[in-house]
Amino acid sequence: MTLRRGALLAAFLLLTLAVATNVASATVLTFDSLVGQALVPNGYGGFTWNNMYYLNGVNYGAGYGNGVVSPPNVAYNGYAQDASISMAGGFNFDGAYFTAAWNDENVEIIGTLGGNPVFDDTFAIYYAGPIWYSFGGANVDYVVFKSLGGSQMAIDNLTYNSIPEPGTLMLVGTGLLGVLGTLRRRML
Repeated sequence: MTLRRGALLAAFLLLTLAVATNVASATVLTFDSLVGQALVPNGYGGFTWNNMYYLNGVNYGAGYGNGVVSPPNVAYNGYAQDASISMAGGFNFDGAYFTAAWNDENVEIIGTLGGNPVFDDTFAIYYAGPIWYSFGGANVDYVVFKSLGGSQMAIDNLTYNSIPEPGTLMLVGTGLLGVLGTLRRRML
């Protein structure tokens, strides 16, 4: 009976770990499901987008083509002006690939949560090809992308984790407690 109890407990713990891992899985926005060349539509990836466009970088060439990580599309800040993304409830921003569309330049990426600064990073990007820049999973609800050299930046494989609603976590936790209670009654 003790061996069976241990096996059931181990199964329960593995199930809990699997659910927890599933809740926090990363999402990668490749922009490849978008057709044509236009503004990134609000709602894409769960974000509100401001002045962020997309195009087929493979066909367009220049730094856009050099910046393609997952063919064919990349996003870019229109007219080299500030662009932003936001998500109600926040998200953990892991990072993205950045490439200078025309000329090597510096960019500034600012992340905030509830209007309070979380990070403000300035780094160089290059026309020759993409660089991955990590934001370490910073918890933010708003990110601004600024070109400091007058060139557009191509962005690909923007990676983030949604922050689950507390109600979702409560539902999963309640279900797991129910399973545990059923297992405990069966073992007694």
